[in-house]
Amino acid sequence: MDEGVKTLEKLGFAVDILDIAQENRENCDLAIRSCNCLCISGGNTFYLLQELKKKNLVELIKQRVTEGMLYIGESAGAIIASRSIEYSHIMDEPNIATELKDYSGLNLWSKYLLPHNNEFPFEESTAEIIHTYSEKLDLLPIDNRTAVVIENEHFSVV
Repeated sequence: MDEGVKTLEKLGFAVDILDIAQENRENCDLAIRSCNCLCISGGNTFYLLQELKKKNLVELIKQRVTEGMLYIGESAGAIIASRSIEYSHIMDEPNIATELKDYSGLNLWSKYLLPHNNEFPFEESTAEIIHTYSEKLDLLPIDNRTAVVIENEHFSVV
């Protein structure tokens, strides 16, 4: 997370860190409503989605993206942009999110991003996800030096 914050600051962004799990719903809501760019970092994908859903922030984020807010997802933050995060159970432990009953993500676009492809310590898990889901989902595997820029349904890999 520190590396991502430093990169955003070098690009001229003023960064305010908000711990969704620790902050109350009102402060989370206010922060998301007032920002021009929301960057959601990594961690356990299931826990992240659980905390967003517990505070009813999923619809707000989708609304803000529709209104033009820039969304940056890093690792788990990228995975939750998909329709569902179920495919990431091979990489992340779902049982950490004991209150998460629904794996539907933000549904910001039609692909299923797979970060950390062929990267330590995820070499085996990303290969297994590709093997298991490549014919079922429109997977987009990327490594740690790659970004995906999405505008509507058009995207470029850089």
